[in-house]
Amino acid sequence: MTMTEKILYANGCSWTAGDGIQYDPVLNIPSPAVAWPFTRKLNWAQVLSKVINRRCINQATGGGSNLRMVRTTCDFIHNLDKENYKDTIVILGWTTPERSEVYIEENNIKQWCIYNSMQKFSAYKTPFSKSMVSEIDSLQKKQIIYTDNYMTHYTYLFQQMFLMSNMLENLNIRYLFFHSLPWMCDLDKFNVTEIFKKQIQNLKKSTILDSNDPLNVMSTFCYANNVPMAVDQHTMVDGHRLWAENLHRKLVHLYGENL
Repeated sequence: MTMTEKILYANGCSWTAGDGIQYDPVLNIPSPAVAWPFTRKLNWAQVLSKVINRRCINQATGGGSNLRMVRTTCDFIHNLDKENYKDTIVILGWTTPERSEVYIEENNIKQWCIYNSMQKFSAYKTPFSKSMVSEIDSLQKKQIIYTDNYMTHYTYLFQQMFLMSNMLENLNIRYLFFHSLPWMCDLDKFNVTEIFKKQIQNLKKSTILDSNDPLNVMSTFCYANNVPMAVDQHTMVDGHRLWAENLHRKLVHLYGENL
């Protein structure tokens, strides 16, 4: 990176990575094996970066957790020249909080891995042995039964958002947060807005889109705008284009035309 390079940094889950774009009939992609170049070029981050004339760095991944997003975003900032802070815009698409990640070592293989309570560990491809994967599946099942709960997930979500927003403000890095998906819990049994009233109040900032408004949540925004959805329930080309336009309006309102 050069000292004066303008960067749009994006991170999040499949909604930021662009999963689903490959199913758009206008692209006529012949095989999933060649889909990645299309999702990489047509996701909202790439579309927005062209509008504001910035180099796009998108570290989102399908199935990724907020924990992974915070870790990789911090790593990115640690490796960014301080002179580039003023020329960087960070946009994070927060995902459902039941997702996590784990760092696993087996022999000489060391890797961060997706670890989500909604899917078995074995559902994701890893370089580890079948016996190791089977043991982790068994451990994960017990963990879900005994320790998986909304209180843990949402406590960490609001802490992560609070810490990341304050870190970026402290470094004078411009940013914008949104939720990719609506909060997923039984509100009759666990009222997020009541239990975390103080935490949510501390996150009421112009740089954090209020997820109580469906038009501030990427998935519900796409449904509200009646854009075609992919067979995997992600949005496709039109949805990413419209969301990029929406984020552009938000950025201009926050930081002015000179982005």
